[in-house]
Amino acid sequence: MVVDWGTLFFMDKKITHLPVLLFLLAGLFILSGCGGPAVTDDIVQVMEVQDSTQVAGIKEVDKDLISRLRETTKEKTRGTGLQDINGETPKYTVEQYLARFQGVSSFAETEYRVGGGDVINIIVYDEPDLTRNGIRVANDGTISFPLLGRLQIDDLTISQIEELVARKLAEKQLLLDAQVSVLVDLYGSKKYKVLGEVRRPGGYALKADEHLIDAISTAGGVNPDTAGKQVMIVRKVLLQKMAATQKVDVEENETVSAWGSTPDFGGSLRSESQSSKIVIRVDLEKLLRGNDLVSNLTLQDNDVIYLPEAEFFYIMGEVKKPGSYKFIQEDLTLVGAIGTAGGFSNIAARRKTRIIRVENGVEKIITVNVDAITSSGRKIHDVRIRPDDIIIVPQSFF
Repeated sequence: MVVDWGTLFFMDKKITHLPVLLFLLAGLFILSGCGGPAVTDDIVQVMEVQDSTQVAGIKEVDKDLISRLRETTKEKTRGTGLQDINGETPKYTVEQYLARFQGVSSFAETEYRVGGGDVINIIVYDEPDLTRNGIRVANDGTISFPLLGRLQIDDLTISQIEELVARKLAEKQLLLDAQVSVLVDLYGSKKYKVLGEVRRPGGYALKADEHLIDAISTAGGVNPDTAGKQVMIVRKVLLQKMAATQKVDVEENETVSAWGSTPDFGGSLRSESQSSKIVIRVDLEKLLRGNDLVSNLTLQDNDVIYLPEAEFFYIMGEVKKPGSYKFIQEDLTLVGAIGTAGGFSNIAARRKTRIIRVENGVEKIITVNVDAITSSGRKIHDVRIRPDDIIIVPQSFF
């Protein structure tokens, strides 16, 4: 239908339509200004700032909270007890660690090796005069035994000590076929640490056949409200480093970053051993549920077990349940995060939702038109949430 605007306005019989026309024009204006986003609207806008608390539109109470959250985030990166672990420290999943260092078994060696500080009992059957309890192993790894003098037992297993005592008794013609049994009465030569989100962090004596789940239990168990998704084992391992017999410069980082690879030196090679720290990452939830027995690794001397604090994201402003939320979903997006917080309130400025993020030391404000994502089928523009993100939903004034 074609409207003759001149007839509509100026013919005496049509002049009564003027109020209707004005109403329609006003409606069109409102719809064009406040309705769904135009095709040319920017759905996601990113702005780098010096200080997000100085940006207009953020309430004073939220500014104070943002500042405190930033300080909390900084504190989380300090003093973890792992100062010598950095971004260059090699990190492995359990499967990668086993394949590289222990073949296919997580229980490569479970027999305990005795050392200085341990207390052992040595029982010689049918020979009470040779039986001794409470023998403390000296710091040099030796013990004193009747008729045999001092024996070096450092780094020997229980069965090896039994064989040693029986052989020495036979060599001295004291007992030709002695039946010897050795028990560890007190463990003290080897230790491990449990740090982070456990109830009793600290150092503990390593016992025979002790595993990761045992260590967490010894430390009082996990703090469920604050523990993250992973547990890390920091461990020293021996690396086989290939070096040329000729005088060839070998870059150290090449060997460390690609263990097991052999550069082409054009000459003969020799194998050298060096120790290095690595990090083994274990899924904490699977470990505690008992669904991942392979990850229940046997502990080694000087292991450091670290349970990091959980990562959080934060939602402020006009949502139904503002607060802090554990970051447990790697593919969490802004729309999903708002849903986690109960959705928008009735007065939310949905088109001006902000994410405050620090990335590579640079603070950014990401402004997102959530309506454009949810109502216009543009989910591809949904922004993925990261740990420590602060989501602010301002109040609408319309």
